[in-house]
Amino acid sequence: MTSQIVIIFVLVILLLIWVLVKYRSTQQMIRISDEAIYPTQETEIVTDKGKVEKLSFHLKSWKTKRWMTIGTSLFMIIFLSLTIIFNETMTWSSSLIFIYLPLMTINLFVVPSFLILSKGIYVDEHYYDWKYIKGFSVSRIGIGHHAYGMFDHAANHKDIKLFFDKTLKHHRSIYIRNDADVEEVRQLLAKYEVSELENDANRIQVK
Repeated sequence: MTSQIVIIFVLVILLLIWVLVKYRSTQQMIRISDEAIYPTQETEIVTDKGKVEKLSFHLKSWKTKRWMTIGTSLFMIIFLSLTIIFNETMTWSSSLIFIYLPLMTINLFVVPSFLILSKGIYVDEHYYDWKYIKGFSVSRIGIGHHAYGMFDHAANHKDIKLFFDKTLKHHRSIYIRNDADVEEVRQLLAKYEVSELENDANRIQVK
């Protein structure tokens, strides 16, 4: 087996493990969703991955992710078997689909989600412990905002942006329509000592 085949083989195994880890992580998120402090009832929330619905194993987005994960895993296992049997014919060009497919499964088939737990926050399947959230801001969605026109009635929503580094470059947005819900999220973030950031014309600074 050539060094190129070994590299492809290892890369595909790592991608397969990554797909399965992400699947298990999402499964765990849905299982503990009943423990969420927020939301505790139906409310209109949107993330960059779509409209947030009450998490359950009956969601269409979950079922799609499950079948894509199963299909991708089987496809990659078949590829690994073929790599062993026909290793002399495997090249980077012929294996690109087996690299692209798991990346597509991970990045495109996401369950839109937003949960506030006592130990941290989930946003679009990504979990963040409180200590990694450096601040948040609340702003209206108007003309020129990146989310303007992204979904129905976007202009009626507020953008709650969570920041995960001191430079404020790494962030995730949650779009909430109801002002009472926005205020509830604001109070919960303050409760867990997440500072609200203040916009002015020149900079963003901690209040």
